[in-house]
Amino acid sequence: MNRPSRTQHLRLMTQMARSRDIPFPRNWVEILERVCRVSVFSTAARELGLSDITYSRGPIRLFDGTTFNADDPVAYLNSLDVKHDIYMADVALANPLPKAA
Repeated sequence: MNRPSRTQHLRLMTQMARSRDIPFPRNWVEILERVCRVSVFSTAARELGLSDITYSRGPIRLFDGTTFNADDPVAYLNSLDVKHDIYMADVALANPLPKAA
């Protein structure tokens, strides 16, 4: 099962910031909630009878032996040997998601 992973999405954002494609967003939690809609997947899985899908939000061990911890992505960026200056910015999101009732 290929469940969306906010940890993987966050790791991709750190890599794009590392290569200077984007600033690392200060509001990364809000962006992940908007982009990686785990609730949509969960609803579809339940409707298909796939309620036994489990997910562990643990650190990711990368190919070079380093560990990516989603709890502190900035520390991960700062720990890299090969890096550029990382800049952070608030990323404006148009049309905020409606609040749940």
